[in-house]
This record gives sequence, C-alpha cells and structure tokens, in this order.
Amino acid sequence: MTPEDHIALTKYLSMEDLMKFRYNFDAKSAWQELQQYPRDTWPRYNPRKPIERYCLDLTQVPGGNDNVSSLKEYNDSTGKRLLNQDFTEPTEIYHNLPTIKNVLEPFRPWLGRTHIIRIDAGGYFPPHYDTVTVDYDMYDVRLVAAIHNINNMSFKWLYNTDDRVIPMTDGELWIINTGKPHSVFSFKNDAVIMVANLRFDRLLLKEILDKHYIYT
Repeated sequence: MTPEDHIALTKYLSMEDLMKFRYNFDAKSAWQELQQYPRDTWPRYNPRKPIERYCLDLTQVPGGNDNVSSLKEYNDSTGKRLLNQDFTEPTEIYHNLPTIKNVLEPFRPWLGRTHIIRIDAGGYFPPHYDTVTVDYDMYDVRLVAAIHNINNMSFKWLYNTDDRVIPMTDGELWIINTGKPHSVFSFKNDAVIMVANLRFDRLLLKEILDKHYIYT
C-alpha cells in the first residue's frame, strides 16, 4: 500500500466496526438462483472439521484451486502461502448467480476470495479473528450479504468483545470489521450469507463512503 493508503486504512479502522449499506439487494431472487445447486452438491466448508457449514466458491486462483474455505488451515496442511488477494478469477458459479454478481461488480477491482456460505442448524463459527496479518502492506475488508434465513431468531453474528449481536436481516449488505473477535451461530437450516474479501486501498474506502455506506 502507498502512504496515502495507510492513512486511509487508519481512517477506516477508526470508524464504525459495522457499516450498513444504504440500499438492500433482492435476497429472494438470490435464494431462488441458488436452487440450481442442490443441497447435497455443496462442498463442506473446511472439510477437516465436521461442522454443519457448506460453501460455494465465487472466486478462485487463476486457473482453479481446491476447496480453500479455511485459508489458514489449507496453507498449513499444504505448505502453500495463498492470500485472500490471490483469488481474483470469478468462477462459473459467480456468473450463474446474477443477483449476487450485481452486488459484487462495483467491487471487482478489489475482489479477492469470496464464497457463499450455508450454515445449517447447529452449525457455527467459534470465536476467532480474520484479516489479522503482520504484513502492513495488506489488509482485507469483509463485505457480507444476508441472503436467506438471516434474522435474530435463526442466526446470530456475535461480536465477542461486548457480546453485541449484529442486527442483520435478509437483503442487507454490511462491511464488518472481522479483525475483532466474533462468532456465528445458526439455529435453522439454510442460513445463507455471502462473504467477500476486498483488498483495501484508499480508492476502496472512497467507493464505500461515496456510493454505499449509510452515514449516521
């Protein structure tokens, strides 16, 4: 990153941890488009752990890659050193989901590892950090789209520092600071979100603030 990008990153990190977009997307259409992928065809998210989590990759390393749902564990087990920013090529699934594609297209210059995640009843992500790196020339911002069965009755995204629940519902888009400890729980089948890693620079922050974020 340039010195200007580092200044922009400092500004971003001093802002809100949760940045809700000023508009929604058509979650019902996104869910209908996902019906072309039957439940039993979704690969397990991090197949090394038998938790009720499944995913569809929307981006890949140019030329294709294996199931890399958990980047750290994949790198640890293979000896590779892939980064979120290496996953720049849209997959066939990306092009087959026009509603989600339309959500992501404004962010294509920054788009990295991105997938649809389905968490069934009893599925969870335990408390953890994301985007934690000692390389200060890299930082990823997480864009989350709430697609199906996302509400406080069936799904909880929890900030573990203060036990705050993100009031997320179907159709909403959020930038979430996942560099802070958080966990996710589903109490119902087919809780579906899209998670995109966006490579940070000052132009991404300008894009978010000028066109997408609700100022409060």
